[in-house]
Amino acid sequence: MAVIPSLIADALVKVNGSQTIGLTSYNLPEIKFKGEDVGGLGVGAKTENLKNMVEPMTMSLKIRGVDIDAIDLIQKNKINLVLAAAIQVDGDELSWIPVIATIKGSTSSFKMGEIAKGGKLEPEMELNLDYYKLEIKGKVINEIDQENNVVLVNGKDIYEGIRSVLGG
Repeated sequence: MAVIPSLIADALVKVNGSQTIGLTSYNLPEIKFKGEDVGGLGVGAKTENLKNMVEPMTMSLKIRGVDIDAIDLIQKNKINLVLAAAIQVDGDELSWIPVIATIKGSTSSFKMGEIAKGGKLEPEMELNLDYYKLEIKGKVINEIDQENNVVLVNGKDIYEGIRSVLGG
């Protein structure tokens, strides 16, 4: 029976691979392929997805308190983050697997968050992504590079066939 990872033991975020910033949570981006409705006279319409074209990707980050280094990302033109998580594995022995997400993009919005007596201040930042790579246990699961036509889904290079047809 396959062991299913279930709990996030801990996570951290590094800017440019070294400087750690304080985040409380983040949402990994959705990978959505570009779709077009295909139909004609006397024919029912359906949506066809272009598997090599990924819609623009976004993700949100929640910052722990007023972390000046994290808030400083707002003014950066390009952001390079490494998001690491240790996922606890259910099983007979206590173990963890690494999940690493590498992202590149820019800030599209920022809100300071809610101030309430006894509450937490959690500013939130929304990012537009140009690049996203997800690795689990050292294996590349997904890699999307909008600028260089790289689309890997579950480790398979979707754009490879197109490059061979185009001679590139």
